[in-house]
Amino acid sequence: MFLQFITRQIRHQWYDFRYGVKNLIKWYKIIWADRNWDHTYIYKIIEHKLSLQSDSMRSGMLLEKDKYADQMLEVVELAKKLTDTWEHYESPANDKFDATWGETKMDFEPVEGSNGQYYTMVTRRADGTDFTEDENEKMGEARKVMYKEVKKQIDADKQRLFKKMANNIDHWWW
Repeated sequence: MFLQFITRQIRHQWYDFRYGVKNLIKWYKIIWADRNWDHTYIYKIIEHKLSLQSDSMRSGMLLEKDKYADQMLEVVELAKKLTDTWEHYESPANDKFDATWGETKMDFEPVEGSNGQYYTMVTRRADGTDFTEDENEKMGEARKVMYKEVKKQIDADKQRLFKKMANNIDHWWW
């Protein structure tokens, strides 16, 4: 009896050790790249954890394993979008903006009398010609509206991600 107990304990420790080493390997790139100053790393961790868990879930024995794995993958997709807001929100909005206003470029010019110490940003057409003052004002307002809409989309996806997690996380492991 005592010998069986000791044997079981040793087996469990060996299993835990092997599993821990495998986890270190699976998580190495994510943890190595993690930084404390940027919120996107939280999304990367959620994405990685739920991707691994979804794969594991599909090979499990739960009756609704595919449903739960799909729920996890929905959260993974939202996390991916929120990790790269430029690609998924800002760039498409800028493309739409450019379709309306024409392609623009930003130049920096020295402020008069600053001896090159201070610069101002000037928006120009892609061909280098200047917008009129009225066009600049209207374009600036349109850009503000665009960025408010982008922020609204990002905030809505954040709400969806965390709501999906809050509503489902307890079911994913039962």
